[in-house]
Amino acid sequence: MSEEDFARVLLRHTTWDLDPVFKRLRGRPPSLGISFQQFNDFCQLLNSLEDFSVAMTMYTIAGQPVSEEEFGRAAHICLGKPLDPNLVSTVFEIFDKDGDHKLSYREFIAVMKGWKLRGYKMREKKQLGGPLEEFKACVKMEMRDK
Repeated sequence: MSEEDFARVLLRHTTWDLDPVFKRLRGRPPSLGISFQQFNDFCQLLNSLEDFSVAMTMYTIAGQPVSEEEFGRAAHICLGKPLDPNLVSTVFEIFDKDGDHKLSYREFIAVMKGWKLRGYKMREKKQLGGPLEEFKACVKMEMRDK
Protein backbone atom coordinates (compact mmCIF):
# COMPACT_ATOMS: atom_id res chain seq x y z
CA MET A 1 0.00 0.00 0.00
CA SER A 2 1.16 3.53 -0.50
CA GLU A 3 2.37 5.58 2.45
CA GLU A 4 -0.68 7.82 2.02
CA ASP A 5 -3.00 4.81 2.24
CA PHE A 6 -1.15 3.70 5.37
CA ALA A 7 -1.72 7.16 6.85
CA ARG A 8 -5.42 7.00 5.92
CA VAL A 9 -5.78 3.67 7.72
CA LEU A 10 -4.01 4.89 10.85
CA LEU A 11 -5.76 8.25 11.03
CA ARG A 12 -9.16 7.14 9.82
CA HIS A 13 -11.02 7.80 13.08
CA THR A 14 -9.19 10.95 14.12
CA THR A 15 -10.02 14.58 13.59
CA TRP A 16 -6.62 15.22 12.02
CA ASP A 17 -6.42 17.23 8.83
CA LEU A 18 -4.80 14.77 6.43
CA ASP A 19 -3.54 17.37 3.94
CA PRO A 20 -0.47 18.33 6.03
CA VAL A 21 0.27 14.63 6.62
CA PHE A 22 0.12 13.91 2.89
CA LYS A 23 2.29 16.95 2.17
CA ARG A 24 4.96 15.64 4.57
CA LEU A 25 4.79 12.19 2.99
CA ARG A 26 5.05 13.58 -0.54
CA GLY A 27 8.12 15.58 0.48
CA ARG A 28 10.05 12.37 1.22
CA PRO A 29 12.22 10.53 -1.29
CA PRO A 30 10.17 8.00 -3.30
CA SER A 31 9.72 4.62 -1.63
CA LEU A 32 8.09 1.33 -2.42
CA GLY A 33 5.34 2.06 0.08
CA ILE A 34 4.35 -0.20 2.95
CA SER A 35 4.41 -3.93 2.28
CA PHE A 36 1.96 -6.36 3.81
CA GLN A 37 4.73 -7.70 6.04
CA GLN A 38 5.56 -4.20 7.27
CA PHE A 39 1.88 -3.51 7.96
CA ASN A 40 1.60 -6.85 9.76
CA ASP A 41 4.67 -6.03 11.89
CA PHE A 42 3.19 -2.65 12.77
CA CYS A 43 -0.10 -4.26 13.78
CA GLN A 44 1.82 -6.70 15.97
CA LEU A 45 3.44 -3.69 17.63
CA LEU A 46 -0.03 -2.29 18.25
CA ASN A 47 -1.00 -5.60 19.85
CA SER A 48 1.93 -4.98 22.23
CA LEU A 49 0.99 -1.34 22.65
CA GLU A 50 0.84 -1.51 26.45
CA ASP A 51 4.47 -2.64 26.66
CA PHE A 52 5.53 -0.12 24.04
CA SER A 53 3.56 2.58 25.82
CA VAL A 54 5.60 2.04 28.99
CA ALA A 55 8.80 2.92 27.14
CA MET A 56 7.18 5.96 25.55
CA THR A 57 5.79 7.07 28.93
CA MET A 58 9.27 6.98 30.44
CA TYR A 59 10.44 9.49 27.83
CA THR A 60 7.35 11.62 28.48
CA ILE A 61 7.96 11.64 32.23
CA ALA A 62 11.55 12.67 31.58
CA GLY A 63 10.27 15.38 29.24
CA GLN A 64 12.07 13.81 26.29
CA PRO A 65 10.52 13.15 22.90
CA VAL A 66 11.47 9.90 21.13
CA SER A 67 13.83 9.73 18.14
CA GLU A 68 13.45 7.27 15.25
CA GLU A 69 16.34 5.20 16.62
CA GLU A 70 14.80 4.99 20.10
CA PHE A 71 11.38 4.17 18.61
CA GLY A 72 12.94 1.38 16.55
CA ARG A 73 14.82 0.02 19.56
CA ALA A 74 11.67 -0.04 21.71
CA ALA A 75 9.70 -1.70 18.90
CA HIS A 76 12.45 -4.30 18.46
CA ILE A 77 12.29 -5.14 22.17
CA CYS A 78 8.48 -5.46 22.07
CA LEU A 79 8.36 -7.49 18.85
CA GLY A 80 11.57 -9.47 19.14
CA LYS A 81 12.52 -8.27 15.66
CA PRO A 82 13.29 -4.88 14.15
CA LEU A 83 10.75 -2.79 12.28
CA ASP A 84 11.72 -1.85 8.74
CA PRO A 85 13.48 1.56 8.75
CA ASN A 86 11.14 2.82 6.00
CA LEU A 87 8.14 1.96 8.17
CA VAL A 88 9.63 3.76 11.18
CA SER A 89 10.42 6.79 9.02
CA THR A 90 6.89 6.78 7.60
CA VAL A 91 5.34 6.61 11.08
CA PHE A 92 7.45 9.60 12.08
CA GLU A 93 6.36 11.59 9.02
CA ILE A 94 2.72 10.82 9.77
CA PHE A 95 2.75 11.62 13.48
CA ASP A 96 5.38 14.36 13.74
CA LYS A 97 2.99 17.31 13.52
CA ASP A 98 5.51 19.84 14.83
CA GLY A 99 8.32 18.80 12.47
CA ASP A 100 10.95 18.22 15.16
CA HIS A 101 11.69 14.64 13.95
CA LYS A 102 10.73 13.36 17.38
CA LEU A 103 7.55 11.75 18.66
CA SER A 104 5.81 12.67 21.85
CA TYR A 105 3.28 10.61 23.74
CA ARG A 106 0.50 12.82 22.35
CA GLU A 107 1.68 12.44 18.76
CA PHE A 108 1.62 8.66 18.67
CA ILE A 109 0.42 6.58 21.62
CA ALA A 110 -2.83 8.47 22.16
CA VAL A 111 -3.88 8.02 18.51
CA MET A 112 -2.78 4.38 18.41
CA LYS A 113 -4.66 3.51 21.60
CA GLY A 114 -7.80 4.92 19.98
CA TRP A 115 -7.07 2.97 16.80
CA LYS A 116 -6.66 -0.26 18.73
CA LEU A 117 -9.82 0.32 20.79
CA ARG A 118 -11.84 0.60 17.60
CA GLY A 119 -11.25 -3.04 16.78
CA TYR A 120 -8.16 -3.01 14.60
CA LYS A 121 -6.33 -5.50 16.77
CA MET A 122 -4.84 -8.12 14.49
CA ARG A 123 -5.83 -11.70 15.24
CA GLU A 124 -3.23 -14.32 15.99
CA LYS A 125 -2.06 -16.25 12.94
CA LYS A 126 -3.18 -19.50 14.55
CA GLN A 127 -6.77 -18.32 14.49
CA LEU A 128 -6.78 -17.20 10.87
CA GLY A 129 -4.29 -19.54 9.28
CA GLY A 130 -1.62 -17.11 8.05
CA PRO A 131 -0.89 -13.76 6.45
CA LEU A 132 -3.20 -14.22 3.45
CA GLU A 133 -6.15 -14.97 5.70
CA GLU A 134 -5.25 -12.00 7.90
CA PHE A 135 -5.19 -9.79 4.84
CA LYS A 136 -8.56 -11.12 3.67
CA ALA A 137 -10.05 -10.52 7.11
CA CYS A 138 -8.68 -6.98 7.11
CA VAL A 139 -10.18 -6.28 3.67
CA LYS A 140 -13.54 -7.70 4.77
CA MET A 141 -13.49 -5.48 7.85
CA GLU A 142 -12.67 -2.43 5.74
CA MET A 143 -15.46 -3.23 3.27
CA ARG A 144 -17.93 -3.75 6.12
CA ASP A 145 -17.05 -0.34 7.58
CA LYS A 146 -17.72 1.52 4.32
